[in-house]
Amino acid sequence: MTAGLPRFLAVDWNGTVVPWFGEAAYPDALAVLHELRAQGVHIAVVSHATPREISDDVARVGLEADEVLGVGAKAPSLIRLADLWGDGVMIGDSPQDSRAAIAAALPFIQASLARVAHTSGRTWWCGILTAVSGAIQCRAGFPGTSTWNLLCLSAFSVS
Repeated sequence: MTAGLPRFLAVDWNGTVVPWFGEAAYPDALAVLHELRAQGVHIAVVSHATPREISDDVARVGLEADEVLGVGAKAPSLIRLADLWGDGVMIGDSPQDSRAAIAAALPFIQASLARVAHTSGRTWWCGILTAVSGAIQCRAGFPGTSTWNLLCLSAFSVS
């Protein structure tokens, strides 16, 4: 695994990788997640959905994830991932995702996608490699800090 990257990445689905079930993935989302996986990061999709619903949609868009978890509550799954893998990061789009990351003492990256007027999926996903690496570096720089947010906004814009 590449130095500076987390051992695992927990990714919310709707609003983070796709706008909603059945819709196309945000531009660059799959390429970035596949790149992180190729670098040894364990990719876990954690969605508030039925296991079948989320598994079918992940397969539909062609994401190669190490785990696909359809859950009623995300915090227990994030805690299990943290116990198993150690350093990790959660990416999501909602306050519930942030609270689940806090419960698991994970860095949280707030997705800024279609529901935010000043950015787009392409803008956000192009900067995620930097943000994921930065989350781990930020955590290392602040021992004992259990939560923080990285806002991925237009600073990651590409021309």
